[in-house]
Amino acid sequence: GGDCSASTNNQGSEATCSDGIPIPDGEVTVMCLDTASLVNIETTPSTVSQGDQFVVSNSGGSLPNKIICTIRSGATVHQTTVIDVSAEVSLQIGDVFGALRIESLSCVDNDDDDDDDDCV
Repeated sequence: GGDCSASTNNQGSEATCSDGIPIPDGEVTVMCLDTASLVNIETTPSTVSQGDQFVVSNSGGSLPNKIICTIRSGATVHQTTVIDVSAEVSLQIGDVFGALRIESLSCVDNDDDDDDDDCV
């Protein structure tokens, strides 16, 4: 897992990353929240090792506009990252946010128009 200096994305000031204690080898826990309501967003699995993939989902619905994901082991926070998933700013496969890399995206179109402007 990389530190925040490894970030490469086009979200500008919409995305933030802050490092804590360096990420260790072995398992860590990833927890994501809605930045507005601080409601937990499901991460499956929530315990991962470097190179593992996990899915961030909201029970089949759209994700909130921004999520904040924390990588920790026990009470130790290793990294906190805010990602804009609103589709208002660029989010692409391969984007890197510190230790997190976007590997795939899926769309939930919740309105009646025919465009995909609100899909990430």
